[in-house]
Amino acid sequence: MDSAIGMEPLAGFFSKGLDPLGVLVRRKLLLAATTLAGVVAVLVYATVILTPSYTSTATVLVKPITPDVNPQATDQLIAVDTEQQIATSTAVAELAKSRLKTTETAVDLQSKVTVGVVGSAQLLQIGCTESTKVGAQTCAQAFADAYLQYRTQRAVRSRDARIASANAALAPIDAQIVAATQQLANAPVNSAAAAGAQETLKSLSGEAAPYRQTLGDMARLNVNDPGVVESPAVPPDSPSGFTPEFLGLLGALAGLFLGVLLAFTRDRVDNRLRGRVDPEEYLRAPVLATVPRTRRNGRTAPTLVTMQHPNSPASEAYRALRTRVLVMAERQGLKTIMVASPTGENGKTAIAANLAVSLAQVGKRVVLLSADLRGSKVHQYFGLDNERGLSNVLAGEMPPWEAVQEPAGLERLWVFGSGPVPAQPAELLQSDLMRELLAERRKVADFVIIEAPAALNASDCLALAPLVDGILVVADAKHTDRDEVEQVRIQFEQVGGQVVGAVMSNAPAGR
Repeated sequence: MDSAIGMEPLAGFFSKGLDPLGVLVRRKLLLAATTLAGVVAVLVYATVILTPSYTSTATVLVKPITPDVNPQATDQLIAVDTEQQIATSTAVAELAKSRLKTTETAVDLQSKVTVGVVGSAQLLQIGCTESTKVGAQTCAQAFADAYLQYRTQRAVRSRDARIASANAALAPIDAQIVAATQQLANAPVNSAAAAGAQETLKSLSGEAAPYRQTLGDMARLNVNDPGVVESPAVPPDSPSGFTPEFLGLLGALAGLFLGVLLAFTRDRVDNRLRGRVDPEEYLRAPVLATVPRTRRNGRTAPTLVTMQHPNSPASEAYRALRTRVLVMAERQGLKTIMVASPTGENGKTAIAANLAVSLAQVGKRVVLLSADLRGSKVHQYFGLDNERGLSNVLAGEMPPWEAVQEPAGLERLWVFGSGPVPAQPAELLQSDLMRELLAERRKVADFVIIEAPAALNASDCLALAPLVDGILVVADAKHTDRDEVEQVRIQFEQVGGQVVGAVMSNAPAGR
């Protein structure tokens, strides 16, 4: 089989002869194993290898720094960036580090913290993830407190800076006011000098008013109320992240997906037959019967299940095969049937012998020819000797009536064993004597069943193919390859043989 098949994309699996549902049914144990392995692997990783993490959160109500002097000033007092950015800033992390008294860097602490907005921009939920419950609680609470501390410090620095700026601007104005006041005191009443001094004082007062307003606002500014921790952090009840149930489901899905990939890969690379669909696809003929395997002691002779175990599943399969053969005989004139297989160990001998017996049991006159001259065992199924048989007839050593044998208990069945192994079996099967023998048996029998040699091992089988009405191809359900079945069909077509059906042997019980 071409090694490139294993590298085809998954879409290539759904190609000739592939039944997706059948693949999944055949590989159900593999799917179950990979699914279970996925669940176990994920849970082991989550509980043993992966360190559990815990997340605790604290909810902070953010209050504006009042009073509002003007919109621009208020923005500067409350935040330059968003409150979320402030809460996760390096400055807040440094304050939290001091509260926690930890050796971790501020950057490490920042990586553990998340901040979200709850409801409105004034509610922040600060969360911290640690390896312990207490650690998560302490970290979240430290960041919440540090965030409020930072807002207070920032407001104080902004207030002090504005006070200093206002005082610096007022200092020269106040000096001028003192000088103008002195000038007014020294000037005569109602004089031009007094009027000029009053005008100067009025102008300077107006110029100083904004700065004095700023100082008054800053004095009333409440920098010690930047917000409040509405919901303090508490130790979490369970680890954060996915629940064991979800992880188990995730592992199951991953394992199942892997199992499906493996199932289709194995089914594609495995060249054995996949149920009934493959023989029908590659032979372009129907499967007439599926014969289950029969247990037999290897030290005893082959047995005819149709006679010795008439109620067995195998006997029922042969009766089904007989019924379909009889229908084909009536509709298509099928009379001479060759039973062939790709290789020698596919059960063709048992199929040919039991089919012949099954037909004889319903009153049909049947001739069974063992044309596998290289070593057939047909005679063993009937307890006959193989000292005389078909090879003697084809070699001209004896007439057919001397080579034929009648098994005990079967009045309408005549058996030609293979006989002694000849030197040139292929030439004998292609001889005129073989044609004459088939023509004569066809006249006196209802069916002529021919057990043929293995089709792919020698040319003997191909010599017989054009001499019969139809060919039954026997395929072992466990060991026959799809390539072998297809090659058999191609070879029979090349010599004019007609495959009328297939029989699957050695099938699992119940299939």
